[in-house]
Amino acid sequence: MRKRLHGLQRRAAFTYMEFVIIVVVLIILATLLIPAVQSAQSAARTLTCLNNLKQIGVAMQNYHDTHNTFPMPYTADWSFDGFDAPSDNLNVHSWGQMLLPFLGESDVYDSIDMTHPAFDSGTIANINSTLGTTLNPAVGQGNVTAISLELPIFNCPSVPDGPRVDPFYIEGTHPALGLPFNLNYVTASSDYFTANGVQCEFYYGCGLGIPGYYTGPPQAKRDGIMAQVNEANSKSTVTDGLSQTFLIVERAGSNDVYRLDVKIHDGGDGPFVDVANQQYQAGGGWGDFINGEFWPSGSLEDGTSPTGNGPCLINCTNVDTRGLYSFHPSGVNVLMADGSAHFINESIHTDIVCQLFSRAGGTPATGF
Repeated sequence: MRKRLHGLQRRAAFTYMEFVIIVVVLIILATLLIPAVQSAQSAARTLTCLNNLKQIGVAMQNYHDTHNTFPMPYTADWSFDGFDAPSDNLNVHSWGQMLLPFLGESDVYDSIDMTHPAFDSGTIANINSTLGTTLNPAVGQGNVTAISLELPIFNCPSVPDGPRVDPFYIEGTHPALGLPFNLNYVTASSDYFTANGVQCEFYYGCGLGIPGYYTGPPQAKRDGIMAQVNEANSKSTVTDGLSQTFLIVERAGSNDVYRLDVKIHDGGDGPFVDVANQQYQAGGGWGDFINGEFWPSGSLEDGTSPTGNGPCLINCTNVDTRGLYSFHPSGVNVLMADGSAHFINESIHTDIVCQLFSRAGGTPATGF
């Protein structure tokens, strides 16, 4: 005989009001959770970016152990005050190329012919015709293929567009060249640049009638470690201290152009030139020799620079010769000469930034 269970009744389905309350609670939880997830993802990307610099730092130390110097920022088979053909054949190579064997990229390094520049075959043919050189167009084109390879170690994952492969050219009318043709090539991106030094425009206006912004004690030198073309410096030249001197810094997103966090130019469209703000974007590739030429002079807080300089050196714009730049909240990653990598807050005083750039300024930086 079945026993009847008294007092137990089947519960009715959720009421409409209960359903609404559950939905509201879920929305609130999602609203609270999403920023936390996004923050965790941003922190992870910043950490990966910092780890890239640490690996580059290890490679730099191993390079120095092998050659007794750090790499040159870039090499160039010409003087910048005119050509002496055929020895001046426009052969150029970047620090990124030189470092490849120490980054586990020996195959890529071996595919580059260091006796030829990485310009396309048409440019090489024009160089030969104009300068009387005998460079092989096919070899130049092969070098372009090599420096077009995307290498994760040179790319910060915080950059919105990720790794980029951009066409680029240097106009033949550039005053340092004066050639009747452009230098054409394609480069895979790098978000890291040499810390060559700080331009005199930032320090004291270079006698150009524009304001200077350095207010610290006089610097003996403005040059960094990887300062000059065809020049390799050893650790012994770093009298300000290896742990207090930049070696490589972030200028992320090039050859795209950002002012604050707004993209105003796509590097895939070719070089960016803004005459009114004296801004020219270049150097955004690991195999691009211009990647080894970075002397900031600052910008205004909005990223423009009508006088060619300004008080902002971090995160106002990623345009060449203006300042450090990243997509991390509140700062940038940097590699020091001792191989350590650090996150530098964008609120750091610009005097300290200048002191961190110089290898022998006589004013070792503190408080960073």
